[in-house]
Amino acid sequence: MDGFRLETLEILDIIKATGTIGYTWDLERDFIDWRGPLNLLLSPEAPFKSGSSYHNSLSPHNFYKREQALTTLKPITNEYQCAYMLTLPDYKLCPVLDEGEVFFDRNGQPYKLQGTLTFLEDNLLGNIDQNHSGYDALTGLPEKELMLETLSCFIDQAIINHQGGAYIALTIDHLEYITCHFGVQATKNVIQKVGEALRGTIRFDDFIGRSNGCGFGIILKDCDHWGLIRAYQRIAYAIQDLEISVQDQRIEILVSMGGVVFPREGFTPAKIMARAERYLFESQQSHDIQAATSSQSSSYFPRSYRAQQGTLRHTDKQVLQA
Repeated sequence: MDGFRLETLEILDIIKATGTIGYTWDLERDFIDWRGPLNLLLSPEAPFKSGSSYHNSLSPHNFYKREQALTTLKPITNEYQCAYMLTLPDYKLCPVLDEGEVFFDRNGQPYKLQGTLTFLEDNLLGNIDQNHSGYDALTGLPEKELMLETLSCFIDQAIINHQGGAYIALTIDHLEYITCHFGVQATKNVIQKVGEALRGTIRFDDFIGRSNGCGFGIILKDCDHWGLIRAYQRIAYAIQDLEISVQDQRIEILVSMGGVVFPREGFTPAKIMARAERYLFESQQSHDIQAATSSQSSSYFPRSYRAQQGTLRHTDKQVLQA
């Protein structure tokens, strides 16, 4: 195939032409090592490096399908197989076949996944069941399409009333680890509890939705940069108070957040969501407390909580851009 033909092919066509894409998923680190040209799909908004960045590309319905497959392994081989819809950075839906194996250590604890993604033809879209209600069946919260419509309305109101607003993207990290160690019901319990905690932190005229498989989106009315910081803190404290146990083992809850203040010239609702997610994933890759300033009014504040031997400890990382 000549160079001109390669340049004119859609990125997805190139990936399909290469066949399958391999991956190794480190459950402890929640890090994915891709083997293949998946980087051609990537943008700064969707790095697909952490587990939650991949879960971010799945709707709640498709996320639950994938997690269920991880708990119904084939005997002896510990293999899983699942077909679901992947949402690409441009919001295009693509059917994929996910096949792999869960590896266990000598103590019987899962420590990694190794598998392949095969991008299927679009004519198979109808063969994969989807949730068309627009609402997450587990939490009852609206999903991304309705969130985009609502965010558009909030932006219009902010422009008319000359009052800013903010959007926060939040992910629950290490859900793959929780599913493989405790089962899919434990993962659902974590999502449900985090959703309830978030509902308790927002005002009556704010908005919350299920933006993806592992996360939530929060739209804050009448909010500036410092109001966004205070909202991060309220949410972090609410997560800190959560207690979830399975078989007398306390499940650690790790969350990351990224936020954007609006309105901003040239920023559509989809771009605002994507930019908040970008800050979120950048914060996941940062290991030290950092501070930075630029001309953009945005920020991210990841906060993670770990439970060890019944004692809660937490680590904070913050980056501010004002």
